[in-house]
Amino acid sequence: MVQGDDFIVAGVNTARRWATLFDQTRGRISSSQTGSAINHLKAAPDTHLRILVAHHPFWLPAEQMRRHLIGGRDKAFATLRQGKVDMILSGQAVH
Repeated sequence: MVQGDDFIVAGVNTARRWATLFDQTRGRISSSQTGSAINHLKAAPDTHLRILVAHHPFWLPAEQMRRHLIGGRDKAFATLRQGKVDMILSGQAVH
């Protein structure tokens, strides 16, 4: 977690050492990870920008959809909305 004068950032490790398809480009976010991130983000004043950072994508452009989205994403979104997350930053759009 990183906090500045007007923002707070929580990072989530979405990489999994063991994946059923041995394809580490498909990350996952668990309920406990989402809950922990939200607890950190909620601790900041209401005026702070709340940012979640994850290695694997929550969204992809249409031409990249073959790479798949992060597992557990829909359940995480419900929790992240309650936690008033303003922005999600992610990467791992492998060609």
